[in-house]
Amino acid sequence: MVDTFTKVGFIAVIIILVVFIWTSGDYSVDLEPKPATTIMVTTQPTTTISLTTTSTTTPTSDCSNAGFKLVEGSYAKSSAKLTLTLENTKSVDLIMEYVFLEYPNNAVVRKPIKGLLEGLVLEGHNTRSFLISQVEDKFISGQVTTNCPDVTIDFTYSDVT
Repeated sequence: MVDTFTKVGFIAVIIILVVFIWTSGDYSVDLEPKPATTIMVTTQPTTTISLTTTSTTTPTSDCSNAGFKLVEGSYAKSSAKLTLTLENTKSVDLIMEYVFLEYPNNAVVRKPIKGLLEGLVLEGHNTRSFLISQVEDKFISGQVTTNCPDVTIDFTYSDVT
């Protein structure tokens, strides 16, 4: 039978772990990979708690060898939706992050487009369409950004209308 002191100690350890994990977590809405934490609790004659942290890497390892282009774009005024079909022109996977839209009054609107645009595999094309909702009409230009700061594309309103 487990004595009261052991029960209280075990409960204290669990509470400390829960508080630690709860306060160290990232609760923002972000689709990029984050390090994962695994908790394994085994009950034996002595209680063993093992914390393992594994790190995930972003899909790209070399931004200097990354690139993509706008294959096709369309803007539907009636539904206020912008569709961009992008093609990865290099072998490095890219995470699409945002579309920045500039308007005549110098206002800039940022729209998230989170998604993976896989790198080229041997011969072939890696294209993917992204749908951006609630886009007001008459933007002047736009820019698509990626997880690689210097890998972006620019487009104009006339490119997608």
